[in-house]
Amino acid sequence: DGPAGTPGGGAADESTPLPTKMDITKRMAALDARIKARGRDAAAAREEARALEAREGEERDKRRRERREAKERADREEADGIASAESDLANLDAGRDAAEEALRARAAEERRAVSSSHEVARRRAAADLEAGGRAEAASGSSALSSRAAVLR
Repeated sequence: DGPAGTPGGGAADESTPLPTKMDITKRMAALDARIKARGRDAAAAREEARALEAREGEERDKRRRERREAKERADREEADGIASAESDLANLDAGRDAAEEALRARAAEERRAVSSSHEVARRRAAADLEAGGRAEAASGSSALSSRAAVLR
């Protein structure tokens, strides 16, 4: 161990002089300056870290906002697509309904035409039947007359 009275614990050695009050003050000022410099460095580092965190937060918020806007845009496009598809479907339905109505009208017209044609045919048949009946009756009466003449 060191001599007494020294940091080593031994007795004071006369060859090593003790620092003067001025030396201690200078050393304390140097230590104080180093402490302040480290404090400034630490404060600057903290400030830089805060600024970096703020920039990262802004970038994170920007990415979130961009993702949200992209999702909203996609949702709007999807909704527009759905609305367009629904509109197209409604137009197809309307076209189909119009085509069905046209077919129904055409079928009704054809039924009327066929019915009218049947009516004309039925009337002709009735007229022919009536004419045939008169002709038969006339021929029947002429046949009777000829038989009667033969018999006389």
